Amino acid sequence: MRKSLILYFLPLLLMACTQASKQEGKEEKKNYAEGNAEVKEKIKNDSWHWDMVNFPLDSIKTGDLMLRHSTGFSSDIFMQSSKREAKFSHSGMAIRNPDGTVYVYHMLGGVDNPQFNLKKDSLQAWCSPVFAQSFAIYRYDLSDAERGIIDSMARYYYKSNLTFDMDFDLKTDDRMYCSEFIYKMLVFATKNKNYIPLSVENGKPFVGIDDLYLNPNSKKLLEHEHKKSS
Repeated sequence: MRKSLILYFLPLLLMACTQASKQEGKEEKKNYAEGNAEVKEKIKNDSWHWDMVNFPLDSIKTGDLMLRHSTGFSSDIFMQSSKREAKFSHSGMAIRNPDGTVYVYHMLGGVDNPQFNLKKDSLQAWCSPVFAQSFAIYRYDLSDAERGIIDSMARYYYKSNLTFDMDFDLKTDDRMYCSEFIYKMLVFATKNKNYIPLSVENGKPFVGIDDLYLNPNSKKLLEHEHKKSS
């Protein structure tokens, strides 16, 4: 990641860390209510809930990688971008709030997000069979300080209305695709540009979804597949 990006983010991260605790509660509730009305409408009649998974909610940490095989015809197309294991079609980052709630921040475009900007969905929405055929959680070997940086970056990007990169170009920092969003936060937080080894296609590097978890810095915590109704 370019040095200019680090210099640009440093004061923003410091400011975010000092202000987050003061405004967090009101802003989280307001942003969720305003930005996720359509998602809430889709899952309001969904009988599935997190307690059906044998994994305690309070075990999820900020910085945990969230993966899913999404519903919809386009998900199988996106899965093919992974060169080693075509298993998941979408990725996000878990952010735990002081009140214990967990949100998943993720870059998304299409029918479920026509604004093509960074979304923040509840864990229930992210994992619901309305949006996911299956999902998994992986954990990176991050320090508490690195998790704090990721927390601040995700919130800053959300407030800045980061948009989806339709060109899938790693050189742009004002637009990102889903796996690029995860990759760049990890590189910035760890100060290690090789933290996630990249794939290459036609001489051009890109972040495959499988690159995010098929590496020595991550370990699987949970994988769950929703049972299909007969």
